[in-house]
Amino acid sequence: MTTKTNRRIPERGLLAVLFCISLGWSLPAWTQPSGAQGEYFLHRVMAGDTLLQLSERYTLRPDNWQTLQQLNRIADPYAVPIGIMLRIPLGMIPRQEAPARIVHVQGQATAAGQVAAADQPLSTGSRIQTGDNSHVTLELADGTLISLPSRTDLNLENLQQFQGTKLGDTVLHVDQGSIDASVAPDGQGVGRFEVRTPVAVTGVRGTRFRLHADSNGQRQEVLHGRVHVSAEQESNELAVAAGQGLSIDSTGNAGEVRLLLPAPEPIAATSAQPEGFSFQPVAGAVRYQARQSSDADGHSVVAEWQADAPWFSLPAAAPGEWYMQVSAVDAEGLQGATTTVPFTITARYVRSEDGQPIALGSEGFLQSPLY
Repeated sequence: MTTKTNRRIPERGLLAVLFCISLGWSLPAWTQPSGAQGEYFLHRVMAGDTLLQLSERYTLRPDNWQTLQQLNRIADPYAVPIGIMLRIPLGMIPRQEAPARIVHVQGQATAAGQVAAADQPLSTGSRIQTGDNSHVTLELADGTLISLPSRTDLNLENLQQFQGTKLGDTVLHVDQGSIDASVAPDGQGVGRFEVRTPVAVTGVRGTRFRLHADSNGQRQEVLHGRVHVSAEQESNELAVAAGQGLSIDSTGNAGEVRLLLPAPEPIAATSAQPEGFSFQPVAGAVRYQARQSSDADGHSVVAEWQADAPWFSLPAAAPGEWYMQVSAVDAEGLQGATTTVPFTITARYVRSEDGQPIALGSEGFLQSPLY
């Protein structure tokens, strides 16, 4: 709950806001809750914020303002410096359970000890495992989407929500495999969203990212926003921004943050390749990753492949509108930016004696890539 205040915004605060706007900064994003760091929730202070107001909003107790003042070394609780990152102990924020649900299943998967099914609810402690050629997508209470491709083992260590807000408190553990997550896609900010592996903890502050864990360590790629990574053998947190990736070896030592490979450029289909997709080679790529999905964001995946060359034949699929997502993979195993190609599959028909069309099964053929 947020209390109203009639206190006039200080002139210096208004000038700071106008200065940010003049620089082209997006003020709503600038003032959002900013995720968590260690045992603290972070809030980027905006004009008009007071410690009393923020204490009631997040801890539901206005009398906690003195603790926040001491912790953050704020001289005047009614004039908190605009733009600073205010720390609020997670232990002071009341929480409630916030179950997730499965929104997509392809192939063989288990969730919470049973066969995974669409609309199945999941709570704290649930474990999801996907088999070969399988895919599962979860939706959290705040709208976050988490996709699990083949051979992934994910434990939902914490699924909660800050009381009085729509901010999630989510902790995931990836033992093996990959996830592709769109965190807080509605832009309301993020409470805590952490992904843990045996070698690192990745803190997310509203973003689209991928993470992969295996016996060689961990890799993550950031497509939008930013993540912060605490590696087992690193003393400082590492920031990974949009368009960047980071590899951590099995001992917890992190490599250099590096740029991701660009998205492959599609080549128009020809009569010589009527049922496939061809792309321009990407410098630095050692292989290519492709997924077929029923949605443009790539969360409802029905098939996935890897290839040494940037050409993919299309497997049999049901008639309808589909999307192909293709990215290049570098020598460290980091997957680059994604190209999305929409295409249509139409059914094969023959005519009966009375002229009525009869579909030859549910499988179809590629009509035309729409690029």
